[in-house]
Amino acid sequence: MDNTTIAPVMEFHQITFDEYLLAKQEIANRLKNMTEDYVAVGYLFRQIKETEAYKQEGYNSLQEFAKDVYGISESEVSRFIAINMKFSKDGCSKELAVDYKGFGKSKLSEMLTMSDEDCKLITATTTVATIRELKNFTRESEKVAAAQKDIEDSGQETIIAEVVMPAEYTDLEQVIIEFFRDKRELLQEVYAMSSFEDIVEKINPSGNLSYRHKVYMLFMYGYGDGVVLKKMGERNVNYTWPQVIEAMIKIYGKTYTDHDTIWENFYKIEAEEMNNARDNMEVSAPGEQEANEESKEGKIEVPDGKVEADEKRDEELSEETDACESESASSSDEDKDNGAKAEAEKVDEETVGQQSKKDELDQKVLSGAILDVEEYHKYLYEKSIEEYVQDILEDKSLPLSVKIISISDQMEKLAKNYSEYMISKKR
Repeated sequence: MDNTTIAPVMEFHQITFDEYLLAKQEIANRLKNMTEDYVAVGYLFRQIKETEAYKQEGYNSLQEFAKDVYGISESEVSRFIAINMKFSKDGCSKELAVDYKGFGKSKLSEMLTMSDEDCKLITATTTVATIRELKNFTRESEKVAAAQKDIEDSGQETIIAEVVMPAEYTDLEQVIIEFFRDKRELLQEVYAMSSFEDIVEKINPSGNLSYRHKVYMLFMYGYGDGVVLKKMGERNVNYTWPQVIEAMIKIYGKTYTDHDTIWENFYKIEAEEMNNARDNMEVSAPGEQEANEESKEGKIEVPDGKVEADEKRDEELSEETDACESESASSSDEDKDNGAKAEAEKVDEETVGQQSKKDELDQKVLSGAILDVEEYHKYLYEKSIEEYVQDILEDKSLPLSVKIISISDQMEKLAKNYSEYMISKKR
């Protein structure tokens, strides 16, 4: 992506010595107020540079002049000029463009390498951390696009796997589902409200909130400004808040019974649907297995440590069931009945054990039994962090870019969960 900004061609008149001295003094004055005056300083440096006015005092370059008079480095001078070219009114004036009023030096500096489209996502209240996250997201997008192009050029078909969800969910709906996944109380509260503006105020009280999930990044603004959804490899999509709230009603309305159970009702059913979708992808009818194997060669799926662990347990359980059925085939009918009953009880125990995993973790949190992040990860995903990363790296079906995204997503989730665990442990 070419982020180069081409400034309008401007011709500065040859400034007199008096005008040069006035420019020098104005730079000194404005350097004391490094907000919007940063743009004005950049303009004055451009003026002195273009007219080579610094030579009137015997300096050989603008950088030499700025270093001697103001103690400013060459890179800092270049930043002043670049900010003026990109963010000043009409690309060459002392005045900051209206769209960037109140941004300040730090944000403008961070935004220098961003595309005009991404700059439109930033407001005066956007944090520097969010700007950097957006830049990282953009860089990841470019890497994925490059990797996918390489694979396509080689004649292979690729699909970047995201979240395994039923096909009826749009991109916006998928992001909404993930946004509220760990916000039980917030979902319950907003679903009990009748005013759209009150809902927006509850979800986004600051008027500027961003959320990242895999290949999506959602930017939420005030009620009148709406929401922007950014997806890797695609153009940004704008939504009004009423459209977002209508999407929420569509998502959660089908399982709604009352406000207090809205979260439990939906996410329990949603988890079952996701598991069914995964099972349908993996179970082949007779005669279809070879065709499915061929289709998998062109499909890239981002693995999930927890899902793999569950699948492994399911496979082991199936093998044990097959073994029991084989042994019982040579026994009496009574033995067969007893064996089937015992196996059914074993399956029930396994299911109960899986469902109580969260309760067991809660108990460990309360008792402080889990001491470090490595042990925490191994408890949740039944493998160490190193083992998890190694499994992904050794998967030859995945391009490097997708491996990076998968590992990054897992580490982000781990950091969030472990931080919450540590906070609860200290209470």
